[in-house]
Amino acid sequence: MVFYFSGTGNSKYIGRRISDGIGDELFSINSALKNNMYFNNTDTDLLVFSVPTYAWQIPHIVRDWIEKSSFKKGAKAYFVLNCGGEIANAEKYVRGLCDKMDF
Repeated sequence: MVFYFSGTGNSKYIGRRISDGIGDELFSINSALKNNMYFNNTDTDLLVFSVPTYAWQIPHIVRDWIEKSSFKKGAKAYFVLNCGGEIANAEKYVRGLCDKMDF
């Protein structure tokens, strides 16, 4: 499953391209947040997150949403980060989140 969070449309575009390429479902974190919903599927083995990089991290609202959602333990998670210049130390924070979520 491909998840995206987008303010300008870049992450949505990237997420859609990935979901089309791998033939998997596209899930809007934006819509889930607006509806106060969390993901609850512990059967999905592949997780792809397309998100922007804000202040060299993924957006806190996205991190919080992931932490409150339920995913399969040990699922393979990939983060596609986009930005205007560089992601700096965002990888460190994403790795910490993956460890916490058991991805």
